[in-house]
Amino acid sequence: MKKLLVLLTAFALAVLPACSCNGDPPAEHTHAYSPVVTAPTCGLGGYTTFACICGKTYVDDYTERLGHEYEDGICIRCGSAQPVPHVHDYEKTVVAADCLNGGTVNGVCKICGARYIENLAPLGHSYDNGVCTRCGHFNPELHAHEYTTTVTEPDCINQGYTTYTCACGHSYNENIAPLGHSYDNGVCIRCGALFEKLAFTLSDDGSSYICRGIGNVTDTDITVPSTYKGKPVTAIGNNAFFNTDVTSIIIPDSVTSIGMYAFLSCYSLAEIYLGSNVSEIEESAFSFCSNLTNISVSAENTRYHSQGNCLIETQSKALILGCKNSVIPDDGSVTSINNYAFLAIVDLTGISIPYCVTFIGSYAIYLCVDLASIQVDARNPRYYGIGNCLIDRESNTLILGCKNSVIPDDGSIKAIGENAFKNCRGLTTIIIPDGVTSISDFAFEECTGLSSIVIPDSGNSIGRNAFLGCFNLTDIHIPNGLTVLRFFVFTDCKSIKTVTIPKSVSHIEMFAFSNSGITTIIFDGTVEEWDGILKEENWDANMENYTVRCKNGEIKVT
Repeated sequence: MKKLLVLLTAFALAVLPACSCNGDPPAEHTHAYSPVVTAPTCGLGGYTTFACICGKTYVDDYTERLGHEYEDGICIRCGSAQPVPHVHDYEKTVVAADCLNGGTVNGVCKICGARYIENLAPLGHSYDNGVCTRCGHFNPELHAHEYTTTVTEPDCINQGYTTYTCACGHSYNENIAPLGHSYDNGVCIRCGALFEKLAFTLSDDGSSYICRGIGNVTDTDITVPSTYKGKPVTAIGNNAFFNTDVTSIIIPDSVTSIGMYAFLSCYSLAEIYLGSNVSEIEESAFSFCSNLTNISVSAENTRYHSQGNCLIETQSKALILGCKNSVIPDDGSVTSINNYAFLAIVDLTGISIPYCVTFIGSYAIYLCVDLASIQVDARNPRYYGIGNCLIDRESNTLILGCKNSVIPDDGSIKAIGENAFKNCRGLTTIIIPDGVTSISDFAFEECTGLSSIVIPDSGNSIGRNAFLGCFNLTDIHIPNGLTVLRFFVFTDCKSIKTVTIPKSVSHIEMFAFSNSGITTIIFDGTVEEWDGILKEENWDANMENYTVRCKNGEIKVT
């Protein structure tokens, strides 16, 4: 009996199929290939395709093509005619090479149709004073600057400078040392500063003093005294420390107000401390303090407080000053970011907008050239962030971009806001998607690294100064449907040589192409229509030696 069971088991295993599961191969199995032979032809070699039931295939057993076998000039296998021996007579089509791109020569024999392709190497740029004689590309490294000078005179405290500016846009400053104070009976005859360290003036009612300047203090770590000549110091005057080398400032409890531009352009200022009674900070008091890192306020101050290295107006919940180390609070203590709060902050690489911020001023995050990341809390009801862009939900407007921005192409963005990318020098290329209808004033002004931009035909409005100073931009598409070219829109765009203006444009404002590199304007209309749109005198000021090509003729301007 046991022997019979063994025999039955062996028989069952022998008759089972190699692959089961209703024809589907198991996860692991031994391939069983079936060959399919593709025979060679006169012109093509043959091969065998091996296929398994699991779907895996491979090709092998290649054979050479058979070649033609002619009888009476006709191949007995494929029927093609035997070519007549001849010397090829090629008809050549040439695609010329340019500075950057290679070309080709395509030859086709007029007799037999035989072809050949010859590749042509790029020509490379040929520069004359930094400008390619073939394509107009500007290379600043090969350019010999020709400078004009502008002098800003120094005063007692502040250094002056001579600004050297080349027509190409390059500029630099040479500093002129401060004059220093010239005292007569303890008072500077030039500026009125008192000899006794910090400069003070008596208030109008004579009850207190106003700190009005650095006086003859040489230390850059400043502590403002609470009293002077027996009277309290209650204010920091307008422009008091403007453009000085102050690195830190401690403002005592006696001070109640900080005047307009009090610390404007104090580029070295890193730390500020506000006493308990500061209740008024006027406009731009700390603007252009590019290296600010630490903001502190007395815990006893009822008007302002500091949190996350942000200066916050407590009652209004407005962030009025930030720095490169700022972390905007997400506890509801900040609901708005005021104009110029983050003006020109050096090394500010990223900003995160919490859910509670529902208002951001037009210039709130402005001239931050190192900005690379923009994030928004997904719970924010007013704004959202995508592709390192800050977008206003209410208007579908991109209000802030950075060098890493990628504008979403889902049709949600309708406008590029005012100053959205201004001075974003790290931005090299940007695609504005279809659906965007307007590019606001100053949107890409001074984006000096921008070399390529795509503007869709949905755009019907481009604001003034929108591309001013984009001197590396080589090409611009003016959308069909645009009616007005605004003031200074392409001023100083020195790398643009040719621009096409659609017939829809009916008005060109003054200086639209001022100081640009444009040599050819292609107008999609007639000479008469072109004359009709020049309604503003001197619209093309600072342009010379250019040609306007119209459908019925050309206009040369020298």
